Amino acid sequence: MANNKEILRMNIERVVKNLNGIPVPGHVHQAIKQVGTHNGSILDISRIIESDAMLTIRVLRSINSAAYGLPRKIANIHEAVALMGFRQLRELCSDVSVYTPQQEEEVRYGYNRMAIWYHSLGTAVAAKLINEQITGRSDPTMYIAGLLSNIGRVVLDTFFPEQFQAALKLAFDEELSLRHAERRIFGVSSETIAYWAACGWELSEPLSDMLNDHYGKGSVGNSWVIDLAGLLAESLGMGTNGSRFYAPLKPGILRKNGITKHTTEGFVEMLDDAYHDLRSIYGNNEQNNPEKQVSHD
Repeated sequence: MANNKEILRMNIERVVKNLNGIPVPGHVHQAIKQVGTHNGSILDISRIIESDAMLTIRVLRSINSAAYGLPRKIANIHEAVALMGFRQLRELCSDVSVYTPQQEEEVRYGYNRMAIWYHSLGTAVAAKLINEQITGRSDPTMYIAGLLSNIGRVVLDTFFPEQFQAALKLAFDEELSLRHAERRIFGVSSETIAYWAACGWELSEPLSDMLNDHYGKGSVGNSWVIDLAGLLAESLGMGTNGSRFYAPLKPGILRKNGITKHTTEGFVEMLDDAYHDLRSIYGNNEQNNPEKQVSHD
């Protein structure tokens, strides 16, 4: 007979398999109302959609479905928006749910929904920038991987709020990383849940593997880029992933990829400008992040 933790894990797998929507912040919902009204440019609409993980996935799943019959897989939101047209986009965005102001403002043991939304967006922007700087080319999957980097944690908060609250309390009381507490409560961590979701959405294998290997492990492909992007986003005030501890980067990974102190300072300078632009669109994230320590689990 399955124990409670095994049953909970099976329920998580079931939810992820059928996952099609997660509430968005109020300011994103207001922006979504512009989609399909012909009042915005393709670039404006693309920016709205790619600010939120689930909107991005909805659009990419739709454009890559058999209904469109495209000869290749689309991974770029701007291209997807141009191909889909306003009517289809309006239909995709018509039933998006929204957090209440109370849900946005609530802080539990350092975890806040707006803070994790900002952190996901900040990580996406940083991952795209870092990858472009070290490879000299643009790879839209890096942006998507950054945007989805916290999706497993958001799933737990949205669909299993009582158990997630228990994980937050456990992490706080015993001074654990949230990832460690998630394993204790759910029998699985949020990275694995993100991996399940990515596989269910039929995202590319390298992208799925990156989601299963971040939060400090950084041993698969460019998952270290997502880790570094998340650290930079948080250090520059773009929200938090909800954990009280930083997950350290894999030893030697920056040196191996030619990242020096000077390189990192360049990233910070460019991200300062990029995040200033984001704040002008979405406002400031005023959550006070607790002082963090390094996680050793």
